[in-house]
Parts: sequence; C-alpha cells; structure tokens
Amino acid sequence: MSKNLEKNYHRILKRINTPHCDLRDTAEEILDFMVNVFGADRAEITIFRENFDINIMELTEDAAVRLRLSRGYTEEQWKTLEDSGILLQTVRFVLNSKKSSLVSDTSEEPAEARKLSEYLEHGSWMNYVLVVEGKVMANIHLAKKEFGYYKPRDLKRLEYLSMLLATVINLSHMWERERRLMINFIQSLNKALEVRDEYTAGHVERVMFYSSALAKRLGMNAREIESVETAAILHDIGKIGVGDNVLKKPGGLSFEEKELIRKHVPLTDEIFENLHHMDEARIIARYHHETLDGKGYIYGLKDDEIPVGSRILAIADSFDAMTSDRPYRKAFFVEEAMDILNDPTITQWDKKIVTVFDEYLHSDEFLAKAEERGMIKYSDDQKLLYDLDSSILRFRDLIEFFKETALEKRLRKKQKINLSKIKVSELQKIGAKEG
Repeated sequence: MSKNLEKNYHRILKRINTPHCDLRDTAEEILDFMVNVFGADRAEITIFRENFDINIMELTEDAAVRLRLSRGYTEEQWKTLEDSGILLQTVRFVLNSKKSSLVSDTSEEPAEARKLSEYLEHGSWMNYVLVVEGKVMANIHLAKKEFGYYKPRDLKRLEYLSMLLATVINLSHMWERERRLMINFIQSLNKALEVRDEYTAGHVERVMFYSSALAKRLGMNAREIESVETAAILHDIGKIGVGDNVLKKPGGLSFEEKELIRKHVPLTDEIFENLHHMDEARIIARYHHETLDGKGYIYGLKDDEIPVGSRILAIADSFDAMTSDRPYRKAFFVEEAMDILNDPTITQWDKKIVTVFDEYLHSDEFLAKAEERGMIKYSDDQKLLYDLDSSILRFRDLIEFFKETALEKRLRKKQKINLSKIKVSELQKIGAKEG
C-alpha cells in the first residue's frame, strides 16, 4: 500500500473511532479509498435500511435504500440507470441472492448485460455483497474500462476492505437507535410543556414540518436537514424552567418577565450541552431568536453570523406563533402572517428564506401535506368548501392563495371562467354545484 493510501486508510480508522461518526461522510471516504485501491473508473456503494425485509415489504428505492453513493458516472448514464429500473433490479437481485460476483471480461457477458456494459464503457467489474449474520448490509460495485482488469483475488481484497464499511454501518445503527431514544425523550418533554400550556399544543411538530420543508427547498443535504429537524424538536425545551405565571400570562409581559422567557434559550443549551452528537442541532436552536438586524436575543448575532439553520427555524417558529391562538390574541390569518414576514421595514428575518417559504406555502405539495395533517379542513367530501373554524391554518381566501389547486383547474375547464373577476363566495357555490 502506498504512503498516500496508507494515510487515507488511517484517516478512515480515526474517523470510525470518533464518537457518532457520520455515515455519509465516512462512507464517502471509504468509497474514494476503494476507488484508489482498485483503480476503478466507476464505483457505487448502496447501503440498505436496517429494518427492510424484501420478503414482506414492497420494494422501492426509498423503502430499501438508506444511502447510495457513486463515482465516475455521467449524469446521463446515472439517469438511464434510474429510469430503466436497473438500479432497483440490482437491489432486488442483491437482497434475494446475497451473492457477490465478478466479470473479468464484459465481452463474454450475455447479450443484454453486454449491451449495458458497452453503454457504461465497462470492460471489467466486480460486485461485493456485504452480508453480516445473514443480513445484507450493503453492495459495493467497482468497474474498470479495461478488459480483464479485475481477477478473483481483487474480489477477495474487496471483501477484506468492506469490513471498514460494515463497522461504520453498525456504528451508525447504534447511533441512530440512541438518537431515536433521545428524540423520543425530548418529544415527551415537549408533550409535558403542552400539557402546561394548551396554546402551544402541536407547536413543535408544526415548526419541524415547516423547518424541514424549508431546509429541503434550500438544497440542504440529509445530515443538515436532520439537524434542522432535531433543532426544531428541542428549541423550546428550556421553557420547562419558566413558571406558569409567565408562560400563561394573558396580557403583556413586563421587562423582568420577558427576561425570564428569554432564559429558555440558554437553558435549552445547558440541558443538551453534554450530548455532543446533537451539537449541530443545539447550535441551531441556540441562535433561533437572533435576528438579521442584530436586535434579537441572547447573543446579538446578525446577518451571516447566524447559521442558516437558525434563520430557517426563526421563520418557522415565528410563522407558527403568528398563526396560532395565544392567551392575549387570536391567530393571524396566513396572509397576515406572510405580510409581516415579507414586510421590507421589518428586518429581523432572512427575506430570501421568507421568499422560499412563501413559494412553498403556495404549492400543491404544501396543500396536500397540510390537508393530510389536518391543518386545513373542509366541510364537504369533495374538498370544495373550506372549513375556516375547524382548520389550524386560517386563510382569508384559500382558493386565491392556492392558484393551482385541483378545484381551480377543474372550474377553468368546465366553467371557462375568469377566476380573477369572481368572488370567493360565488366560486364556492359553483364548486359545490359541480360537486
């Protein structure tokens, strides 16, 4: 092994030996290491979900695959593999057969397989199926353009190196179980807070819902999205140390009472300071009351000093607070809340993220999820008449808010009307008649 490869190998070992090593980052390093060791032109690692059982569960990419990494494929090649179903076929074969394989010379493959190898420019390839205690954990695929390049001894070497990946996967499973236990505990604390204050019921789940959607729309990776979601779950835990006389006060708060409320931020930080695997989420939660103009609390950060995750959480938290009932006021309409978030004279929120959030709230994706979660309800089976009183999210004009709903498309087609010139009440009557 060259000095450079040996250095990379020891770096991977060091990463594995750190508490709560990240699966994606470590698997990326392992894949690059294998590419260098075996001189691969194409490479792929597929890591399967621990709880997936092909004998009793429907096989889909999302259900079976926890993580898939690749190297060397063009966008067109990878899209072809996805669209043709070859990737899923490979998953099915690997999970059912649990067999590793090697083709030293692709010119000798059966016609269909040879056609694929020619398209991918594979002259030689090997596929190692990582099986531990009868369970398929991962599949490692390496390919070379040269014919006759890989030999049986290479597959044996790949088997030895795959133990690095097996170790990382096992550690990630342990960490995920530990993380899930901790998240369940935190959610129990949140439930305890909700029992104390009925006005915050469902707040944490909704903030996580909004924050997660925003993180995904901003193109964050899986680990960053997870940190944002975890931060949303724990961001208000410190309020468990705030008295009911302040937390439930129906009127305005005095300066001293506001200071007590603000202490929930450092208290949350203190509660989780020894859980280092939650450091990223804890930092996001720590700064979620900072504002871009520097007038937030507790630390007075501004602009780019505030982590993106904290800026996301601040918008989600503020929106849900505005659109929920409080002891001292009724919930704002969604339109009112968005007007406040978009107001150019209010400089506390990141307007670029607000714009993304505004676009999401107007999307069919949001409408479907909000209906599924019971945040938007209807008074008829056809979902034509919006039930304002029963809905968690209150819209002044639901149909105008969602310009591309199924109802609007249906009415455009059947009634041939100009929706911009018709009142909502009239539109609802037409919808009811059509239904």
